[in-house]
Amino acid sequence: MRIINLQQFIRLPRGVLYTKFEPDIFCQIAIKEDSIPETNDWLYQDLLEIKSNDSVELDEILSKAVENGDSFELDYKCLTRDGLFKSDQLFAVFEKEDVKSLIKRLNETLDSYPKIE
Repeated sequence: MRIINLQQFIRLPRGVLYTKFEPDIFCQIAIKEDSIPETNDWLYQDLLEIKSNDSVELDEILSKAVENGDSFELDYKCLTRDGLFKSDQLFAVFEKEDVKSLIKRLNETLDSYPKIE
């Protein structure tokens, strides 16, 4: 894993697994998509995006999950624009070996994953 600055991050190709980094704090893990270099912005795939049509439906889904224990789907096709324009933002970027190790660990978990009721 490497810590890089915004300018280095913007130059990275799409498909990089990363998390925003504040000294000693890692944020959500996401997949970088296209950069918008003119504005130091980019698109990303949040790995915890909830599948919904709008914010009203999203609120309903989460309310039912909290109140009734309902399960819900995640959306792995939804892209989001960062849009925060924080020029001093740092990023922890997964290197290829880090991604392989993460996949290996997830596969180990999957082999004996329990049914959640």
